[in-house]
Amino acid sequence: MIATAMEGADTPTKNMGRNLIQGITIGADAIRLFGTAVETFNNTIDGLNSQIRSEKTREEQLKKKAALSGQHAGAVETLQSAARTAKGQLTDPLDPKHVRALHAAGALPSFASAMFSNVVDLSKVKLKTLPYDVANLSAEDQAKYVIDHAKDLDAQFIALLSPAVRGLVAEAVAKAIRAREIDEDTVATLSLMKDDAAFAHRLYSTVTPNQMADAILDLSNDVFSPSSSVPPLDHAEKAKAYAEFLAGAGHAFATYTKGVGTHAPPQDLSDQWFRAITDETNPENAAALTMLIKHGGKTASYDPTFLADLTNQVYDWERSHDGRPVWGPLNERLGQGYRVKEPYYDLGKPGDPYDDRAHYQTPYDGLANLLAGMAKTPEAAQDFFAAEAGDVDKDKLDYLIGKKDGDEVDARTFSARYGSDEGDGLGLALEAATIGAGGDAVFGAELATDVFKRIADLSGHGGPDSWYENAWHVWPDMTDSLGTIASGHTDDVYRLLAGGTVADADGRLVLTGPELETVLGEIGRGDDKTGLQTLTTAMLLETRLQNGAFLNEFPAGSRTLDGLANSGYHGLQQQHGEVMGNLFNQGLEMSAERDDVETARRELMSKALDIGTGFLPGAGSVLGETASELAKNSYSAIQGEALSQLKDAVKYSPDTDGYLDRETASIPDKLENAALADLYKYGFLHDQDITVGVEGSAHKVHFDGISPDLFTGGDNPQLHPELYDRADGAVLPEDMPNRAAVEQAWHDWSDPQNQPRHRIKEFIYQSTFLESFVDPTLRGGK
Repeated sequence: MIATAMEGADTPTKNMGRNLIQGITIGADAIRLFGTAVETFNNTIDGLNSQIRSEKTREEQLKKKAALSGQHAGAVETLQSAARTAKGQLTDPLDPKHVRALHAAGALPSFASAMFSNVVDLSKVKLKTLPYDVANLSAEDQAKYVIDHAKDLDAQFIALLSPAVRGLVAEAVAKAIRAREIDEDTVATLSLMKDDAAFAHRLYSTVTPNQMADAILDLSNDVFSPSSSVPPLDHAEKAKAYAEFLAGAGHAFATYTKGVGTHAPPQDLSDQWFRAITDETNPENAAALTMLIKHGGKTASYDPTFLADLTNQVYDWERSHDGRPVWGPLNERLGQGYRVKEPYYDLGKPGDPYDDRAHYQTPYDGLANLLAGMAKTPEAAQDFFAAEAGDVDKDKLDYLIGKKDGDEVDARTFSARYGSDEGDGLGLALEAATIGAGGDAVFGAELATDVFKRIADLSGHGGPDSWYENAWHVWPDMTDSLGTIASGHTDDVYRLLAGGTVADADGRLVLTGPELETVLGEIGRGDDKTGLQTLTTAMLLETRLQNGAFLNEFPAGSRTLDGLANSGYHGLQQQHGEVMGNLFNQGLEMSAERDDVETARRELMSKALDIGTGFLPGAGSVLGETASELAKNSYSAIQGEALSQLKDAVKYSPDTDGYLDRETASIPDKLENAALADLYKYGFLHDQDITVGVEGSAHKVHFDGISPDLFTGGDNPQLHPELYDRADGAVLPEDMPNRAAVEQAWHDWSDPQNQPRHRIKEFIYQSTFLESFVDPTLRGGK
């Protein structure tokens, strides 16, 4: 009634009406919650009275009453506390703490987050019970509520539902899949429920592999019209829904596999899915089911026994055909217009995730898809690449990567021309098996060494005609994984690039310098520079960690710039410059950019510095979290989620090509600012006397110390990125915290009369590897 009356009012009056409605809602729900407390009190007192009355004599009743007096007093205090809370909520109904408390207690309606969005963000408030309006619904209506509102709910809400309700939600989704009537609500529900074990078990106990494959084929045909191999642009939303379905259903299947052992052995499930995947009477299964596993593996881990056993069975089945193609003939049975096609949406990419290159992909290569599904299941990947004795299965690597036959290379094809993925799945499986969190680090290093040595040996030799220039090279879509694997052994790669050697020991990447040079050339060879960029950023983190270790060794009382100038710090920076120069030159040796190496080097370096300091969207805490992982090990530097985070920061940030047009500042400024942050972090920029001038005229000047207002907070402070553009007249954001203090600190630091500043900047220039990096005599020793 109030809202209707406010429809034609002016904004201030509407706001008053909104506040009134919100206040009434809080008041009503506060009284409802207090009423529940009264009911609880009454039930407690009834229970105490019942115990007293059960005694036979008056004397025994008085004794029982005295014994229960503590419980009575506690119940009274609980009720009084609820009364005081309700009084506060009624007195000041729009106090955010009252709104949060009522929401957590389930006293507000389910739409409270939207209703009170102008007062407080309730999305992060953990619910202790379901909102009362949902809790009062029947199980069937609760299930319907979940499906209708799946886009707005989260995992904590689902955790409050009973297993029966979650099962009913699964049955509704299963019904839509079987009927091939998948809509936005179905997709949103899968995305919401994908981690719920009760939901996943009911769903995949109800939907058969054949039914799931039919639904996927139907979605594919809806996006990629059978009458045309080119999807029209207005199908973008359908393509997005298709990608989200595969992501949600695949993730839910991964959840299902991890609980299947409580019902039956995982091998029973892998046998069932192997039969379905290789079922020639249902040829759509091969692409659809393996693609489902591939997409689920992007975000979830599978039961390792299930996935390893399934992939090994498929591998043996493929090899049993003596080189004859098996996936192509299965796909051809569907007919040209009805092939299962890959959705061309990358759900992890911010902004517009439209991927033109993937338009015409038909990834019916089942083995490649299963390998890609191992991305988050390193135990399965290691099991797959291990021989019975536990060492690396070289026969599998011969088949998948290649082996020499004279001067020719014999290997399985991963060419997109034959329905495969250009090596993406193989790369992801190798990445998981070598550096995945939870895997055996010793076996991982052994496998990485074997793979890299094999690449170095095969590179440039004769290959099948599907290879570029009729010579063997790494498949283009696995170079990002190879760069990530190398990043997992940054310390060993650093040693080799510095001209050293790596001792043959467990967990080490044991290569020679020339072998590493060839591998780096293969990683940087193609158009996609993600692998080389990941390694560049990891190496930059490694140099900063080495700097930090060097600076941290100084006794607290000796941390002055004069003391540091007489140490070996400058020599360490020159070594860093040589390493980075070698990395870029060797990484770009086979690249199309080799005619403009300097530009390519600068683009790689500029982007790496922005990621390393967290100035790129999505790069956020890479330096802090990844650096701490690096520091934990003397070798096998980054593993697991920290490395995955680093790779994603590279992959989903602006492309390296042309990056200099969009960079936050020049490379010298970035290097100097990073060095300034390190000196500040380790306490070298405090109040002190600094030597200025040249020999013969050197003298001491006093430095008051640098202002902390110039830096971001946290364990890894950085110079505020907004200050990078100050020379161009950029202004600090109006809403920047401490804006006036930052302005003043920058003004004092930039003062031309600030003599200590000039000495510090000179020292920083000498203390970065910039000088050696740009020196032509130190560009890799070639």
